[in-house]
Parts: sequence; C-alpha cells; structure tokens
Amino acid sequence: MLKWNKEFKHESCAMKLTKTLLLVCAVCLASTSFAKTKTTPIVFAKGSSCGAFSGEPSGRVFTLFLLPKQTLEISYDGVVSDIIVKDPKGRTLTNYGAEVYAYETTSKGKYSVKVISNKDEFVNLNFCAYSDN
Repeated sequence: MLKWNKEFKHESCAMKLTKTLLLVCAVCLASTSFAKTKTTPIVFAKGSSCGAFSGEPSGRVFTLFLLPKQTLEISYDGVVSDIIVKDPKGRTLTNYGAEVYAYETTSKGKYSVKVISNKDEFVNLNFCAYSDN
C-alpha cells in the first residue's frame, strides 16, 4: 500500500501535468491535419449552369449548392486520378459518366467534391449542373 507523503503527492501532480501536456499536443496535431484541407466554393455566375477552377486541386474540397435531381458534370484538363462527390448527408455519389464525371444529385443542399490528383499538379476543372426540366 502506498503511503501518502509529499513525494507521492508531487509525483501525482507531475503525472497529471504530463497527461495534460500529451492531450494538448494530440489536439494540436489533430487540428493541424484538418487545417491542410482548403474549402473552395464553386459559384455559378447568374444565368449560368457552370463554374470553374484553375489551379492545384490537391488538398482542396470544392463545395457547390445544388438542387435535387440535377446532373452534375465535372470535366477537366490535366491529370486526375479520381473525383469523389458527396451529398449533403455525406453519402458518396456514383459516377455514371464516361467522357466526363457525371452524378445525379439526390437532395437540395451543399455537395462536396474531392479531386484526387498529384500534389503540385495544375488542373482546369469545370463544374456544370443541369436540370431535366
């Protein structure tokens, strides 16, 4: 059984301080990994059904506000490995396009698009949304 003395009391304080510092370091590391992802909104000009981005898509998440039952087409010039589109609830949409990436929207809201490419790869992206009406 441990005796309660000054030495044990100081050891306990040192252990609490060490645990606190480790927790603070873990939170700092986690927050820096999130900071690396940039959110880039794609806004369509008034009267237009398309928006564009030119630059390095690596480390970015593009966001678009879309309506239900729209066709989202994403075309590009450059090297792209994959394009992942998620609906407002975080569900991944299925690409059904051949020449371009094409997705059918499921609901109204903010969609996120992640373009997988090599770091420092310059790409021209075009985002177009069409309604069947």
